[in-house]
Amino acid sequence: GQHGKERTVGQYIVWLRAMGIAFEVIPGISSWMALCASAGIDMTSFGGSQGIFVVSLERMASTASDGKLDLASLDESLIRRPSLVLFQSYGHRSELPAILRRHYPPDAEVIIGYKVSWPEERIIRMPLSAFDSSVLGDDLAKHSILLLLSKTETA
Repeated sequence: GQHGKERTVGQYIVWLRAMGIAFEVIPGISSWMALCASAGIDMTSFGGSQGIFVVSLERMASTASDGKLDLASLDESLIRRPSLVLFQSYGHRSELPAILRRHYPPDAEVIIGYKVSWPEERIIRMPLSAFDSSVLGDDLAKHSILLLLSKTETA
């Protein structure tokens, strides 16, 4: 998605109802679940975190009164090292490696899924120690999901 240019499912439902347009919602799976299937991973494997934190840093910042990312709140959410799913977080990609390294060990696995389930799908894997902001360059930034798998027991 592109912040400000697309609507959430809930916003589309409100708009369609207001316009008197008949529609049907057909549930599917989330793109992060499709990425797990494509990458052959289990987000809650034994020996790792049993928690999954799904967040958009872009939306987290946009709902703050000052429009800035609340790092204290994010740190609090990551303290137990849940497996992490990041949507629409390209606006904060320069900060992301440092944020993640505060909470996760260097061997935590980072998986970037670009255009998951599209013909152009790409999956990039690396340890957190190799992850830096250049990995999410402009070509990957706007259509990528980032997964971080915590391999160690929670704190």
